[in-house]
Order: sequence, then structure tokens, then C-alpha cells
Amino acid sequence: TTPARAFSCVCDAGFGGDLCQTNLDDCTPNVCNTGTCVDAVAGFTCNCTGTGFGGQFCAVPGSCGVPPTILNAVVTSTAPLALNDVVTYTCNPGFAHNGQAAGRTTGTGVCGSSLQVTVNLACLDVDECQTD
Repeated sequence: TTPARAFSCVCDAGFGGDLCQTNLDDCTPNVCNTGTCVDAVAGFTCNCTGTGFGGQFCAVPGSCGVPPTILNAVVTSTAPLALNDVVTYTCNPGFAHNGQAAGRTTGTGVCGSSLQVTVNLACLDVDECQTD
């Protein structure tokens, strides 16, 4: 037979087990949605980096803010961009991507999961005397 215990433990917040030896997992179920839960004693924090979301539980869609200005170009919208939003940039007359006379004159900016706008256009002055 097992002898009866002569005591019982009342655990501090965040701990459990017969002797209060276990830090309880505050991350279950997945409280951070698309983020990573970091357990603490009687609590947790959510790391939302790279998810495109923010807020205490990584549930608020992030924003990249207004599209960045690209030298020698105009952009289709100056409204704040949400995750995966796309805007179009057009080079001013006399400018083209990388300054190539036959180069493209439009490109896009995309609000990515890092909440930064990635632009695929660099409008440089075209040297009309140069051949491609």
C-alpha cells in the first residue's frame, strides 16, 4: 500500500503538479494564430514576425503604410497598403528600368509578410545615344 500524504500543495499561478514543479503551458491551444507563442510563467507572448499580422494574438492584419516614393516614377495609389496589396509604378518620360533605352517603364510594389513594400523597378535616365 501507498502511504497517504500528510500535505498538499497550493501552487502559485502558472505552476502545477503534485509539488508545483511544472510550469503550465499557456500556449495551448494555439493562442497566437499565425504567430509563434513564447510561454512564460502564468502567461505568454506572441511573436508575429514575418506573419503579416500584429496585435497581442497576431490576429490584426498588418500594414506596410503608404507605398514608398521611387525616384523618377509615379505610383498608382498613395493609400496605405495591407498585406499582399500591389501598386503599379510608372517611370517618368525619359526614364526606364535601369536606364535601358528599350527597358520596361512599369513595375510593381508588393506589401509582403515582413510588412515591407518590395519594388521591382528602378527608373534611371535613358541615354538615348547608347544602344542596348
